[in-house]
Amino acid sequence: MKRIVASMRVQFQGHRSLAQSMTDNFTAETIATLSPEDGRDLAILSSTNVPQSGYGHPDVPLNLKLHDAILSRLLETGRVFIADDAIKAITLATAVTPTVGWHIDHQGNQKISLLRENGTPCNPCQAFGMWDYNPHNATLAPLLCEASQAAALAQMPILAKDHVKEVRKSWPTQYKNLPSKPANTTLARVVKDAPTAKIKIKTLDDPGREGAKKLVADVVYDYAGTLITADQFNGENILFLPFKSGVQRIERDLDAEEEIRLKLGAAGLSNGIVAGVPGAEQDVADFLNATERLRSTTLDVEEDLDDALVLDIGSEEQPFAEVEEDGSNQWFTVSLGVEIGGRRHDLMPVIASALSNPRFSLRPMPGEHSDARWTLRLADGSLVRIPLAQLRVWIEPIAEWLEADRTAPEKSEKLRVSRLQAAMLAEELTATRDDVLPDLRSAITKLRHTAALPAPTMPSTFHGTLRSFQNEGVKWLTVLAAGGFGGILADDMGLGKTVQVLAHIAHQKSVGEMHEPILVVVPTSLLTHWENEAARFTPSLKVLRLHGPMRSAQFENIPTSDLILTTYALLLRDKKKLCEHRYSMVVLDEAGAIKNARSHAANAVRELKADRYLLLSGTPLENHLGELWALLDVALPSLVGNEKHFRKSYRTKIEKHGDTERLATLKRRIAPFMLRRRKEEVELDLPAKTESVRFVEMEARQATYYETIRASQHDRVKQLLAEKGLAKSGIEVLDALLKLRQVCCHPALVKLQSAASVGESAKLDALLELVVPIVEEGRQLLIFSQFAEMLAIIAQTLDANKLNWQCLTGSTPAAKRGELIANFQAGKVPIFLISLKAGGVGLNLTAADTIVHYDPWWNPAVENQATDRIHRIGQTKPVFIYKLIVKGTVEEKIMALQRKKAELAEAILDGGASSTGVLTEEIIEELLASSVFTE
Repeated sequence: MKRIVASMRVQFQGHRSLAQSMTDNFTAETIATLSPEDGRDLAILSSTNVPQSGYGHPDVPLNLKLHDAILSRLLETGRVFIADDAIKAITLATAVTPTVGWHIDHQGNQKISLLRENGTPCNPCQAFGMWDYNPHNATLAPLLCEASQAAALAQMPILAKDHVKEVRKSWPTQYKNLPSKPANTTLARVVKDAPTAKIKIKTLDDPGREGAKKLVADVVYDYAGTLITADQFNGENILFLPFKSGVQRIERDLDAEEEIRLKLGAAGLSNGIVAGVPGAEQDVADFLNATERLRSTTLDVEEDLDDALVLDIGSEEQPFAEVEEDGSNQWFTVSLGVEIGGRRHDLMPVIASALSNPRFSLRPMPGEHSDARWTLRLADGSLVRIPLAQLRVWIEPIAEWLEADRTAPEKSEKLRVSRLQAAMLAEELTATRDDVLPDLRSAITKLRHTAALPAPTMPSTFHGTLRSFQNEGVKWLTVLAAGGFGGILADDMGLGKTVQVLAHIAHQKSVGEMHEPILVVVPTSLLTHWENEAARFTPSLKVLRLHGPMRSAQFENIPTSDLILTTYALLLRDKKKLCEHRYSMVVLDEAGAIKNARSHAANAVRELKADRYLLLSGTPLENHLGELWALLDVALPSLVGNEKHFRKSYRTKIEKHGDTERLATLKRRIAPFMLRRRKEEVELDLPAKTESVRFVEMEARQATYYETIRASQHDRVKQLLAEKGLAKSGIEVLDALLKLRQVCCHPALVKLQSAASVGESAKLDALLELVVPIVEEGRQLLIFSQFAEMLAIIAQTLDANKLNWQCLTGSTPAAKRGELIANFQAGKVPIFLISLKAGGVGLNLTAADTIVHYDPWWNPAVENQATDRIHRIGQTKPVFIYKLIVKGTVEEKIMALQRKKAELAEAILDGGASSTGVLTEEIIEELLASSVFTE
């Protein structure tokens, strides 16, 4: 019979040395270098107190009564291995009470053996007492039998299957100590079907810790109704078991068993057959969560747990939240707890632990049961299982802030958040006391329900009549001010954002709430507009215009002014002077100017000293959510976290993964602080707007040239993408698309010598056909293009046809802009050529009733802004919008991309659902794909 001996191996610089004896080869210097765990194990082995046998004989026989206890202690360390097998540590198992019976091997032979409960033969070995080593699940268990009995049975002969009948006939039955006669080996059936599996989870006494429990998950295979554990095969692929009056031959299906083991591994359990948890405390919670995940698979899970080990809690236990000021009035701490059995437990550390677990999800996983649970270990070491749906409700409001709060200790019981975050959390956490940040919470509640509030009384200093929706806007602005919040007024173009802000300023001044001047930053094209509107509606306000070469002399008048007007361009130059003063409010009109959060303009705006910021933009989101974050970061710092946090928590999940729940969370978070009304939603009595797309077909020379450019650029881009990837090829990709768009407008725009030979543009011809009758009818129109050179070509064509025009581009001086607008509004010029970027915002050109978008822009919001130059308050004539698109070209494909970008903006701002993705190589391939002009 095998004897159990012990030795200790020491590892130096990654290599395991020869085993060393207990004292002869461990000098004081060596012992001093050992870890606490090594020292403990050495102490246990040294306590054997047996004579040392020197360097060449390191094995210590464990043959004294004391040694059984020492062996148990060693097995508890998790550092015991069999011989040179260091792959899987041997653990202590529950004692085995064997029976004596016949065991049939894979060949049908039988032998009298000591059998475990499942019928598998024991593997006896001896220290002082007897032990059973199970190599299949790497356990060593006390074997409750006499050594003499084990030794005798080990010597029993094997009964060959051919002799079974003969032995059965002559087997004596009168001896009580003998097992019953050998099993009848007549083959009753052969099982070849793939097995199903049943997972049995149970609580056992932990033999290594007195009074303690441990968990095991036994995998039982169902082979045609016969339940078998993998160790019953004893490493073979054939198993004989009694069946009816004979035996059944079960042929093992290793592929099916492997598939089951993979499911165990995917759930987080060991790929082994038995997954016990006798060790680390946290492993027990992980074990229970892994077995919970098994319930969402096709495996049959049975559970028999001891209530003393884990407590199941239900909906009757509700959390409580506390939000406390940390003394600065700008930062607050949030704690979350639950009371179980009359005792309070802090949940923040365990929630943080759950969030850091890659297997925990705030969203139900595919196949997850409605009653799925998650196990948490509380600070006192106790285990609780909480319904996952309930736990997610507790975690959802604080999850993203726990991830963002990297300054807090890892195990902190409290979360540190800003004042604004604290107010939002206090509103979202239903367990928060009513006396937590009452003023802030009340203001947020009012912002969500402004319709129920009375409108502020407008002072006599405001000279104007507001429409009902504009009154609602002023009411919202007043509640924002009362709470000290910034915000974004995101009404459609033409709904009077300027007049609403001026009315709000007049009201704030009249009630004594404007203690410092208000700074308004605008695009250069809007400077005169603001000055004129202020003079019209709020003539009593002291307006200071900081513009022109003489403005330096005006800086000293800032403290005595009510309204200071400057531009984004001058803000960069005058930042030092402007930052010397504090402002009650900074208003950013056309706030898209800071949509690039790293731009000089955005950085300059953040350096201003303001009580709050109000941003005006009819298109707060044009291309991606990063633009919206840039605006929110100025208006409401910390509302949605820093850029990295926002990208992880919102942008990536919404834009790349279409996460509608994160989209809903973002909308709810920003809803109180962003007011957006669309023209269709308010009573404007605007005349009808008719939009139409006019498709243009190129003539042969232009079409051939387009295809030549397309094919060459397509090949070039494909090569670049293959060599450098999309991230490093962006400029070249845009240049290729630009050339195609230029050919569609007019080949002369392409800076290639070959373009000169074309000399024709189907779109320019179509424009002239459209413009001439409009002018002849005495009407006025705007023609927008993003290409200033195209506007020059159009101007030449208009001159050739004796049609009067004027042009506004980015190079037009600010003083000249006002003159051009006045001339057009007075009806002196019928055609206004406008660069899309220079004149697409801020202009009031209601004298026109027609707009022609000569070339499509990537983002429909930019085109819509341009359309709003004429379709706005003050327009009395029906409006006509024409888009010229060259059929079968990149322009037609741009229209499809426009729709996707519009979906994203609609989802965030107007409540729609978005399926928008990002520009991918597939989209680029589609844009550059072969046109309809190939022969």
